[in-house]
Amino acid sequence: MNVLVGYDYELGRGICSPDDATPPHAYRKHSRLGLRRFVFFDGVSGNIDERDVKATAQLKERLQQNPLMSDKEGSSDVLTSVRSLLRSYTAVEKQRSWFAKSLFPVHEHLLFWEALRREDKTLSKGVSLPIFDDLTSASDATELDKGISLSARNFFARGGELYYLMLSAGTHSDPALADTIGKQLQLLLQESSPAVGRLAAMIDATWTRQAPSNEPAAVRDPSEEKSGYLGWLPRQDDPLFHIFAQDVAQLLRAPLGVTDALTSLAHLMAFHLTLYIYRRANAVLAPGAPSPTLLLDLLDQDGDSTLRRASSAHFREQEAVQAQAVRGFVASTVEAAWADVTPDTSFGLALREHTKRWSLGKAKGKKGAADHDFYLWVDRLVASSSEINRAQVAEQLVDLVMPDFTKHFLGVHRKLAKSCGFVAPPQGQSARYVMGNELLKALVLAVTGQERDMEYAEFLEGLYDRYGLVIALDQARLSGVFDRHAINADYYQRNQQALLDKLTSAGLAKEYSDATALVSGRLS
Repeated sequence: MNVLVGYDYELGRGICSPDDATPPHAYRKHSRLGLRRFVFFDGVSGNIDERDVKATAQLKERLQQNPLMSDKEGSSDVLTSVRSLLRSYTAVEKQRSWFAKSLFPVHEHLLFWEALRREDKTLSKGVSLPIFDDLTSASDATELDKGISLSARNFFARGGELYYLMLSAGTHSDPALADTIGKQLQLLLQESSPAVGRLAAMIDATWTRQAPSNEPAAVRDPSEEKSGYLGWLPRQDDPLFHIFAQDVAQLLRAPLGVTDALTSLAHLMAFHLTLYIYRRANAVLAPGAPSPTLLLDLLDQDGDSTLRRASSAHFREQEAVQAQAVRGFVASTVEAAWADVTPDTSFGLALREHTKRWSLGKAKGKKGAADHDFYLWVDRLVASSSEINRAQVAEQLVDLVMPDFTKHFLGVHRKLAKSCGFVAPPQGQSARYVMGNELLKALVLAVTGQERDMEYAEFLEGLYDRYGLVIALDQARLSGVFDRHAINADYYQRNQQALLDKLTSAGLAKEYSDATALVSGRLS
C-alpha cells in the first residue's frame, strides 16, 4: 500500500526489465517522522537517541499550543489520550524501535515507510546537544531528523514492492482492472476513518512545518531523500499475476469496513506471496512448470494423523524445492563466471563480479559473519593458482550460502505462510497446509465475488484451478495426489465436509440438502 499510495494509486508505473537503460518512475516515500515519534517514542524502550528526546519534546510543546490538543489549563491529558487512541492502531511493534514500528492503515495518513536511525557516535545517548529554544526554526527539526534513513530494504519493503509489481503485471493488458483496484483502495484509504486521518495529518504537519524540504540538493542530508525505485519482475506475463489482480479486485468490492477489508487483504497478499515463492522455485527447476499442487489438512479435531502426515510431506517438499532452486542458481552463477574467463580475467575475478551483489547475513555497521566468510573464500579463490573444478566450487558456494538461505529465506517463508493461516502450527515441527478462518473468508470473497452464489463443488474446483489447493477426492484424483499417497477415499470426503462445516459456521455457506450446498461472498 505504501508503494501504491506513493504512485498516487496507479498500478503499472514502476514496471521495468533488467535491461532497461532508464530507471522506472520513482514513488514517494512518506516518512511521517512527527506522527511516529508522537505515537511510539517514549524515551525508555528501544534505541534511545538524544535527538529524538529533544524532537519529541519540541513536537509535544508545539501541539499543546494548538487549541484542539490542549485543555484550558494547558494540561497534557489531551495529548496522552490522543496518543493512546493512535497507539490502538499499532500493527507492528514487538521488539522494534520507534522508527521501525507501524500503524494499521485505517487511513492513508497512517501509512509510512519503516525507517532506520543510523548510528552516530558523536550524537549518541549521553552527549549533549545544542539547546533549541525557537520552535519555529526550520533548522532545528532538520538537524534532529538527520541520520534517519528510509532506504533500508527490509523484508516488508521487498514484499510490498514485489506485490505492487505483480498486480501491475497482472493488469498490464487490462487497464480497467488496474483502474478498479487503484480507485477501490483510494476510496478505502481516503474516505474511511476520516477523523483519524485528519488527526494524524495534523500531528505530522506540526512537525514537518519545522523541516521544509526546499533546501538545495547539495546541502540536503541523504536521509531526507524520500523517493523509492522498484526492481524488476521475472516473467511479467505469468498468468498467475492476473489471477492475483482479479482476487484483489473481487475482495475490495465486498461491503466490508476498513478494518475487515484490510485484514482480509493482508491475509490474501501473504497467501499470494507464498504461492509466488513456490511458482518461482519450481520454475527454476522446470521452466514452464505449473504451480504445484498442495494438499490441505482440515481435520483439526481428528485423532488420525494420516492426512496430516501427507500434507506435511507436501510442505517439506516445497521447502526442498526452494533449496534445490538455490543450488541451481549457484551452479548457473558459477557457469556464467566461467564463461567470462579471459586471458586478462581469472575465474576468481569473474566470480567475484557475478556475486558482488549477494548479501549474506546481518550485522550492524559491518558485513555479517556469513558475508565475511563468503568474500574471504572468494578472495582466496582469486589468489589461487590451482586448477579450478567448477562442480567443486559450486558445492563449496552452496555450503556457504545455504545456512543464510535457511535462516533468512526459509524462515521468512514459514513466517509468511503461518501468519496468513495457510500453514500450521504457528510454532514447532510437522508444518502442514491448512485453512485459517481469515484466509478462508478472503478466498471466498476472491473466488465467488459478490455477484452470485457458487455451488460447493464448483468452489472446490476454483481453489484447485486457481491455486492448486487439493481438499476433496475429485481434485486428489485429478492431481495425482490420491495415487501418490494411497490414502483411503474416506479421508478426502471427511476433509471436504470439514471445510464445508467451517464455511457454514462462518456464515459463508448454506447446506440445503446432503447433495447441495452454496458458498456465498455475500456475508451473512
